Amino acid sequence: MPRYKMSSNEEYFEILMSLLSMDKEVSSKSSELINCLITQPNLLAIVKKLETNNDGAVWNQLFDQSNVYRTLYSLEIIEALLISNEKK
Repeated sequence: MPRYKMSSNEEYFEILMSLLSMDKEVSSKSSELINCLITQPNLLAIVKKLETNNDGAVWNQLFDQSNVYRTLYSLEIIEALLISNEKK
């Protein structure tokens, strides 16, 4: 359950995201850790809202122009959902 706790706690997840902008070694290790966690529940919920709501505010939450790493993470969530839908 630690994977769930780290991912679902917004404060912890934001700390991990901020480490992505550090030096290469720290960034690499934090990226590996983020990839081992379950998908961040809040961002996953936002992506799933896109299926029923085409609100611009939802898109702005996903593609935060001030944080390229959060945007890339959001794109990875979208990609995973698209791949899972293709397999159905």
